[in-house]
Amino acid sequence: MPVCACLMLVLAQAPPPVLVIFETSLGAITIEVNVAKAPVTAANFLKYVDEDWYDDGRFHRTVRPDTETNTTHPIQVVQAGRKRGPGPGWPAVPLERTRDTELKHVDGAVSMARVGGRPDSAGSDFFVVIGDNPALDFGSPRNDDGQGFAVFGRVVSGMDVVKAIQASPVRPGTQSLDPPIRIVTASRKKQAAGGQAEAGISGVVVSLWHEGSTMKVRSLKLSKELEAELTACAGARGTSSSSVVREALAQYLSAVQGGSRRGPKSFAGLAADLAGCAEGPADLASNPKHLAGYGQPTPRRRR
Repeated sequence: MPVCACLMLVLAQAPPPVLVIFETSLGAITIEVNVAKAPVTAANFLKYVDEDWYDDGRFHRTVRPDTETNTTHPIQVVQAGRKRGPGPGWPAVPLERTRDTELKHVDGAVSMARVGGRPDSAGSDFFVVIGDNPALDFGSPRNDDGQGFAVFGRVVSGMDVVKAIQASPVRPGTQSLDPPIRIVTASRKKQAAGGQAEAGISGVVVSLWHEGSTMKVRSLKLSKELEAELTACAGARGTSSSSVVREALAQYLSAVQGGSRRGPKSFAGLAADLAGCAEGPADLASNPKHLAGYGQPTPRRRR
């Protein structure tokens, strides 16, 4: 019977930001997405980017002094959204409050719009802040619930384009841009060869389940020594330590799916072999210098 498996790398350092370039009819805007401090919001935004839902989208709203209707707590933003028509049907994401992320609505901040003024309602629409706008942070009375909006990044290039969008014509008496400013494409910026290295690996977590019977979460910790070995040897192979471990995990899970619960050897041993670091075929799981907390996944009893 097939075995489903999912895996997640736990990084020793915070994941690096992701750069996304929006090519608009008025020029390019580069957004730095903070996946470390706003992981849920960032993942949602990047999903729309990666699946091309912002291609042929539009900046459709501008809030500025002559269009703002809330004179007590005014803001200045431009709002954008995905291409028109039926969407992917993805669920809204929970609100990551500025109180928790410590990402504030300062000049150039990028934040998710709320649907119907409700928290936990963010989908594809986002906005860019012009000037400091604390009225959008958690605790501000601009919204009755005081929950604010979820900042997940900042503009690192193209604020002149953002300001040009903000100054564009609107339909009289509204905040709707007329015409909207087209988003031609949106995509992640490709990292040049020799760019920033991946964060080191401090551990791996793997969950296995089979026909609804959840198996115990398998947790493995790589020591500093093994992490250093993997990083050095993976570098010699022209790859990254995390990709080496992913390859090891894939082989291990393939063995599990083939019916061998233990697999060919430990994750650490496989990773070390793939990196060319292992001293012979010995299973590094038996060496406490390299591995702590090693244990095989076992089925969880049904309740």
